[in-house]
Amino acid sequence: MFDVMAELEALCAQGCCTHMSAAHRHELESHHRAMALFVRNSDVAAYRHGNMVFHGLIYDGTNNTYLKQLALMTRERLAPYRGVQLEAPARLARSYAEHEEIVTAILRGDQIGAGGAMRQHLAITQETLEQLAA
Repeated sequence: MFDVMAELEALCAQGCCTHMSAAHRHELESHHRAMALFVRNSDVAAYRHGNMVFHGLIYDGTNNTYLKQLALMTRERLAPYRGVQLEAPARLARSYAEHEEIVTAILRGDQIGAGGAMRQHLAITQETLEQLAA
């Protein structure tokens, strides 16, 4: 499921590069910046919620209803696992840095960079879960 989620979210990030409105780009960037406070305060619950909003903004930014629906369905199935990985030591800061790469690529219109950064983000999420389970 993580492989599929990584590809769906990479497609979403890539789609944002060409289909996301300027206002939506600003909203994504502002939301990302606001999440820094959750990292500084080590507020896992707030970051977990902010993370859902962050990814939702990327789904919305594709302006592709079908892709958004697929991403949301897959995300719902993975939700119990994705949330847990944020409890790992230093994961909030690392996740925030990964989000920074995604946002930067989207704002630059770099489809390859946005897709790659999103795939990497999901790969690290999966790896973190595997480490927690071990």
